[in-house]
Amino acid sequence: MGPSYLHRLPGVPRHAPGQAPAGLGSAGGAFSWILRLGIGIIFIYHGAAKLFLTPTAMAAFFASIGLPGPFSLVVGAVELLGGLALITGIGMRIAAIALSVILLGATFTAKWALGFVTPEGMPGWEFDFALLAGTLSLAFSGVGAVERAPANASTAPGGEAAAPGGVTTAAWDEAAAPGSATPAARDEAAAPGSATTAARDEATPPMGEAPSAAAAAVRSGVSGANLPNAPRIAELAPEEAIAQNPAWKAFHEQTKDVPTAQFSDLEWADGIILGSPTRFGTIASQMKQFIDTAGGLWAQGKLANKVAAGFVTASNPHGGQEATILALYTTLYHWGSIVVAPGYTHDVVFQAGGNPYGASALGTDTGPVEAELAGARHLGSRVAAIASRVLAGRAVPV
Repeated sequence: MGPSYLHRLPGVPRHAPGQAPAGLGSAGGAFSWILRLGIGIIFIYHGAAKLFLTPTAMAAFFASIGLPGPFSLVVGAVELLGGLALITGIGMRIAAIALSVILLGATFTAKWALGFVTPEGMPGWEFDFALLAGTLSLAFSGVGAVERAPANASTAPGGEAAAPGGVTTAAWDEAAAPGSATPAARDEAAAPGSATTAARDEATPPMGEAPSAAAAAVRSGVSGANLPNAPRIAELAPEEAIAQNPAWKAFHEQTKDVPTAQFSDLEWADGIILGSPTRFGTIASQMKQFIDTAGGLWAQGKLANKVAAGFVTASNPHGGQEATILALYTTLYHWGSIVVAPGYTHDVVFQAGGNPYGASALGTDTGPVEAELAGARHLGSRVAAIASRVLAGRAVPV
């Protein structure tokens, strides 16, 4: 059997169902930026004061409350750099945690005795408490953080552009490894004589070649860039079975160092594209096992509201391509996924064979033809475009 793949969309932050994305294109993103701007300006001012305006006075104040005087310069630097990080989003979560620690320290060392407000109604530690609520919110939500630089947005055949700046549309990683059914790229190699996508005799190319090529095309449509492979799903077949087929063994050796996928790959992704060779009209066993054992995430609702799609390869045009994709979609419906099919949204779908449910390709000796790869790229770009729109609308819980 050949490989099965899951492309995952790494958008900038990870979002729970119903949570707004970080970008300014949504109400939630705009509100978070206003919060970050306000808190950031306050800390930049206080940090600059400690470092440049009143360093001597601040050192004396720190000494008066039992702290080393020079420590005021350290606090000032953290406040200044932390404020900048909040505004820019670069290293925002780490900065928010550091600033929260400083606020807790200031509250308990310098202001706790004053009370929330003083008996005279003067400020106590209520101002620090308000700032602490803001920094902790940013630290735990991560909204607005620039954590991973997505690839440039791309345009699919038909002109569907990926999300602005590539946010959450830019990279769905795939791992290529035989027999692995992973959220990222899994290869299933077929034992000799097996009736599956990759059921090939020993003279044919290495197992997983056609699904690997299709997965690469899907990923290209999503990101328009070359991305590192994501983890693969572990191969289930015993080593002795793999060793009986030289092509399968060669592909297994080629991909054995690709890390094994974890359920966290499914959890953090904003969107998923799963791919598998067909095995008697349904997905391969490695993919099925991985999906079946993800029940814990499903029970917690962590797989709901993710944009998803599928692609498949088979050894002949009527080898179960559409049936395999539809079987895969049954699981995605149970997850509560937002399934995005290519439909007949572009001429490349017709040229690739006319499958409206997902991308499909033949596992021939020469691999998929260009028309099939173009269809796969269209699916990737279409899913990325829809995912970006879904994320932009998540300010309103569903």
